Amino acid sequence: LARGLIWRSQEQEAVAQIEAALADAPAGDAALRRTLEADYLSAALRMPERHEAAQARLADLDIDGAEDAGARMLLALKAYAMMLDGERLDESVRLAEQALAGGLPTEEAPSWSLWGAVSALLHADRHEVALRVVNQAIAEARRRGAAYLFSGASMVRASIVHVTGDLVEAEADARASVDAVPDQRTMIMPLAFGLLAEILVERGMLDEAAATLRDAGADDALPATLGTVPLLSARGMLNFTRGDFAAAGADARACGGALEAVGAHNPALARWRSHQAVALLGAGHDAEARRLAAEELELARRWGAARPIGRALRVLGLARGGKAGLALLRESLDVLDTSPAQLERARTQVELGAALRRAGKRVDARSVLRGGAELAQRCGAAVLARQAHEELLAAGAKPRSTALSGVESLTPSERRVAAMAAKGLGNREIAQALFVTLRTVEMHLSNAFRKLDIRSRTQLVDVLARPRPRAALAEARSSRSD
Repeated sequence: LARGLIWRSQEQEAVAQIEAALADAPAGDAALRRTLEADYLSAALRMPERHEAAQARLADLDIDGAEDAGARMLLALKAYAMMLDGERLDESVRLAEQALAGGLPTEEAPSWSLWGAVSALLHADRHEVALRVVNQAIAEARRRGAAYLFSGASMVRASIVHVTGDLVEAEADARASVDAVPDQRTMIMPLAFGLLAEILVERGMLDEAAATLRDAGADDALPATLGTVPLLSARGMLNFTRGDFAAAGADARACGGALEAVGAHNPALARWRSHQAVALLGAGHDAEARRLAAEELELARRWGAARPIGRALRVLGLARGGKAGLALLRESLDVLDTSPAQLERARTQVELGAALRRAGKRVDARSVLRGGAELAQRCGAAVLARQAHEELLAAGAKPRSTALSGVESLTPSERRVAAMAAKGLGNREIAQALFVTLRTVEMHLSNAFRKLDIRSRTQLVDVLARPRPRAALAEARSSRSD
């Protein structure tokens, strides 16, 4: 019951149930008490009025040598708590990997605690381990028809492939998460809707992003809580992209208040300072932007993952400008060279190229901007690619405009359905695997056939097997892994 309440964002009721269970649990049943403690802490760590006491309670628990389910759950929460605080990255990763050694449980409503270990790995740039666990959970959800497990795991996979820079796949996963569980009262939905809206902004679909936020109830006043942070963050990105810097800054501040209230200091997760800083730069408040960017850089270095360090260096470089700014942008590029976060690298390349162009170094600028434009296109980041294109023109280059055709013209959902059909799955099997209606599958296949100018499923195999520009991203990612 408590787990169900947590998944429906009813933490207060969940805590009351677990406290009653702990009072009744036999003192000698250590394994049972560990499980109950983990479920209690899963809720309490997310509550402003309880998180400090929960952190202390978690630190005092003795789980050395225990290997039961409750012990694994507590290890996951320890990893998650360290990640939230933004310290002891190596220890957080070690505990998270230990907790996930046996994969995720297969219940329809598993404890949230083990997902905390996946979150710790994601924000430590340990994406391969996190992705392996999530893929196992998705496969199990499909096998059992477990819609909530599928939705949650798809949302987490969307987060992972988003930060590694494949926005097309990230959009498909985020849409799959939203479509599988249309009940917006669940803990998953603000995360899924917010992530989908953020991806749509980066892909240049601003009206669709606004509609997604409206569907999630985030188009008007929104309370600043941990649960609404993904929606506030996405709305801030949309406001910034539309040039409303005051609204973007207000959304970033609201995110900061909600995250700080539960002790989430790690900028790998809590990006509000850099978001607010770029909004302040847009509004001409450079001094405050520099202060926030410097704070984020200090926190990012304390944690030690390359992605947040590279992002903070980039924003601070933009805030400082001049020679100092160029040096920071170059340092950002060097740091991100060791990170799987290709989208962050593309952003830095484009900003460095733009800064070189403003400094009068047009030849150097063109070289950097071409690399940034190519990487942005591979990631599917249309807004960033357009920025790079405009900067190349300003630097005296003559970049080619790229029109999407063939497989590249398919939406992420159309591409996913087409790929499954090409593997021999029938429409009903695809619908069951993706937790969508049969009509939805038929619509996606019809659109794919029209865009690809084909008439049968047998033709899909040949069309999808042809080399595509975006395939270079996966190939580069594989070679770095090797």
